[in-house]
Amino acid sequence: QVLNTIHVFLELPSIDPSWVDERLLRLLFQNLILEERAEIRAASESAWVACLVHAQRVPSGLSQLVAHAQPHLGAWFSLLYSPVGTPISPALLWSPTASLSGQGGVTYNVDKPMLNQDLALVSIESITRGKVSGATALGRLLATWPAETHDAAFAPYVEGALASLSALQCFLAAIIVEEWATATRALMVETPLAQSSSLAARIVAQLHALLAAESPASYSEMDPILARLRADC
Repeated sequence: QVLNTIHVFLELPSIDPSWVDERLLRLLFQNLILEERAEIRAASESAWVACLVHAQRVPSGLSQLVAHAQPHLGAWFSLLYSPVGTPISPALLWSPTASLSGQGGVTYNVDKPMLNQDLALVSIESITRGKVSGATALGRLLATWPAETHDAAFAPYVEGALASLSALQCFLAAIIVEEWATATRALMVETPLAQSSSLAARIVAQLHALLAAESPASYSEMDPILARLRADC
């Protein structure tokens, strides 16, 4: 209900743009990554999109969106790219309870199995769905972001992941790029993306090279499996 109420408020033309701040954005993104319940994740996704639409609609909305989101991009991409089954650092998360009490935003009211990535209690499917939702959200954010600052804000996280030997990072970065292109097309921007964004132009060339190259002999996710096989031989 809270997420639906937030969505309704964001669609009000008279709402103050400062209402969409870093606290709201961080909590929504954390919901996308960590929430197991599909209906809450879907409501968080709708509220995230409403935040982006709101930023485009109101005066100074985009500049405020950048100011609120840019300091946390590193944490968001760390959450997104963290290996499945590896415990999530609480330092990457924000908690309204901890912050309002003056103790700092380093705790989060989330089930411990999800925070600890306990695969005996949380399914790989649930974790993967959360990561896909997070990648989709970042792709939409990239489509909203001013093109002249794409490089400074996103290049290290997207280009690096596409070149990674982690299959998970390559997969999620590809989702970000696809969603970025789809959302940009929906905005009916006249200038082709590869012309307006130097990052997009480089990624086009990078994707062409990846498609033309042979697949890696193995990905980093296979290293523990190969190590066990060697130990057993």
